[in-house]
Amino acid sequence: MQIYKRSLLWVLVRIIPVPLFSGLIVIIAGGFFIEAKSVLMGIGAAVGIIAVLIILFGMNIRFTITPEGQFTYYRNGKQKHQFELSCCQAGYQRVTANAVFHRITLQILPAGENNMESVYINASSLGRSRFDRMFGQIESFSINGKETLSAS
Repeated sequence: MQIYKRSLLWVLVRIIPVPLFSGLIVIIAGGFFIEAKSVLMGIGAAVGIIAVLIILFGMNIRFTITPEGQFTYYRNGKQKHQFELSCCQAGYQRVTANAVFHRITLQILPAGENNMESVYINASSLGRSRFDRMFGQIESFSINGKETLSAS
């Protein structure tokens, strides 16, 4: 079974600037309403800590792919979706702002008689290289991967 988890680089890139800037913004904005500097610093620190917790636990995702082609998506330790990839089509959309920040959305469309709606999964926290490896494996099991193999 192959397991794909979020990238440590993704966490570090977000965990350093976000708490600093969110706390700083609260201190600056609160300075217009609150005179006590210690209260402002406490509120800014609390907002920074909350921002760190949101980053650490907000995008805690994991994907597993079994050798038989069963794909499972977990968010915060709970299973959200499970697919048999041999009965699905897969695709993705990647929007890149710069070399570090990008948004990757995985799209899975189950095929068959009971054709369901497409499922969209935010896979940005995997990072670009992990996502590419995972999608290559997804594509090898999915319907669109089999079509490209038979066409060559």
